[in-house]
Amino acid sequence: MKVINEYAKLKRVILGSSKSFGGTPELSDAYDPKSKKHIKNGTFPTQESIDEEMGGFFNVLNKNGIEVLRPKIIDDYNQIFARDIAIVIDDKFEIANMINDRSRELDTQRKN
Repeated sequence: MKVINEYAKLKRVILGSSKSFGGTPELSDAYDPKSKKHIKNGTFPTQESIDEEMGGFFNVLNKNGIEVLRPKIIDDYNQIFARDIAIVIDDKFEIANMINDRSRELDTQRKN
């Protein structure tokens, strides 16, 4: 896969997974301010709402002929935002610097 710009036709994408995302974390387990806010307010998304949203996104991508790659599922682990762990620049796949809480995501192999 080679990415030359940000506006060319999307052909292939890695889409995270909502399966087995671990449910609502304890406040002490949340590592980002937005999650902490939603846990405190009782507005953290449910497994069902995330499944519905991710499923709809997958269907739109698929309907438009985009190949969707999915990560291997890690049980009880939030893998929704796969784009946060790496980026593609030209023909190079670069892994991002990330916090230790997210490092397990790098161990997954492509499911597709």
